[in-house]
Amino acid sequence: MKSTTFFYLLLLSLFFASFKSEDFQKTKSQTNVLNSSNLKFILDANKSSVSWRGYEFVKSNLSSHNGIAKLKEGEVVINSSTKSIISGKAVVDMNSFESFDLNKKPTLKAKLDNHLKGDKFFDVEKFPTAIFQVIGYKKLEKKKYNALITGNLTMKGVTKNISFKATVKGDLNKIELKSEEFDIDRQDWGVVLKDYGESTTKDVVTMQINLVAIQPK
Repeated sequence: MKSTTFFYLLLLSLFFASFKSEDFQKTKSQTNVLNSSNLKFILDANKSSVSWRGYEFVKSNLSSHNGIAKLKEGEVVINSSTKSIISGKAVVDMNSFESFDLNKKPTLKAKLDNHLKGDKFFDVEKFPTAIFQVIGYKKLEKKKYNALITGNLTMKGVTKNISFKATVKGDLNKIELKSEEFDIDRQDWGVVLKDYGESTTKDVVTMQINLVAIQPK
């Protein structure tokens, strides 16, 4: 089965992107709020997810498993004047992931999902969450992606730096982020199958982040 299911992770957590000033659709009543203080947006866990795809034998959709993982909590704080990110954090619930391609094969689905959450892979009992913290961003002058996000992903007690492009848009009430599909290497975080098809499972995992964050009322 595809061990590549991991790294839904979390990644990450990841909607923390660069915001162009034009991304904020300001009204007259909103302008004072924007200029008066920093703004904190809270992750909407019900509308946010991380999609993953893992591969066996070769990197091909014909030889893969795919699914999602849920985000537990998170926040992003921006400077109200410069629209720059001050801080960002996203927490992935490592117990929440599931494979979608095996939905019609519940026995195999349960076997894969339970194995990947077990102590021979993610060990979610010991490491129930993965955390992504933003450490920087760069604005991109491209139509498809307007931000390059850089951060530290901590999983199974190991912290590694990752970067990905994303499209970020929003206003003073809500921010939405959709990342490009990007790859990570599971072995960088010590995620190995341990005698469960390790020789045929690819190290690379493809992820895509879809996040929504709202400003508390």
